[in-house]
Amino acid sequence: MQKSEFTEPNVSATGAVAASPAAETVVTTRQLVEALALLDSREQEATAGDTIKIGDAIRELGLDSSPEEVLAAVREIDQRAAVEPAKSQGRLTGALSAGRRLRGRTVVVVAAAVVVAGCLVGKIAFDQLAPTYAPLTYSQFLQEMRAGDVRDAVVSETDVHGMLSSGVGYSAPLPDSSAIARNNLCKNLVSARVPFTLESSP
Repeated sequence: MQKSEFTEPNVSATGAVAASPAAETVVTTRQLVEALALLDSREQEATAGDTIKIGDAIRELGLDSSPEEVLAAVREIDQRAAVEPAKSQGRLTGALSAGRRLRGRTVVVVAAAVVVAGCLVGKIAFDQLAPTYAPLTYSQFLQEMRAGDVRDAVVSETDVHGMLSSGVGYSAPLPDSSAIARNNLCKNLVSARVPFTLESSP
């Protein structure tokens, strides 16, 4: 097999690896795993003196494992290293698999976050498109009218409805269905300079 020196891959602004003879070379899955294991072992040897707190590592990597689980796994690896040093390559492969599983969990969490965000955006868009409506009591309607917040009104035999100045629709029941109640309401609307129409029963 032809030997090749490892060089830093050329990465474009979009994050894609530029085409090169090495990038186009086809290898088996086993060769790729062994190569990654070798590179990882070299990196571990180069950074053997580095340490990090388990809690800091969990926060930085966004893992969903507890510090106790990670510590137990570290101790288990140390015990295996002391008992079976000849199986270090198998442990390294297992570590790579664990890393892939952890990355898979991260992908699931990110995907769930994207789904939740999409639902929230959809709900906001629906709320913006859906017509808004505010049921009011008759007293609340009079307060809105006196404050100048009623844009228009339609007076029927049972209620008064229309639009507020904010663009929100409203409806308020009349205190009673008598002609006196409607006349008093019309006088109040005229005094408040609110345009209105009378709606007769069909």
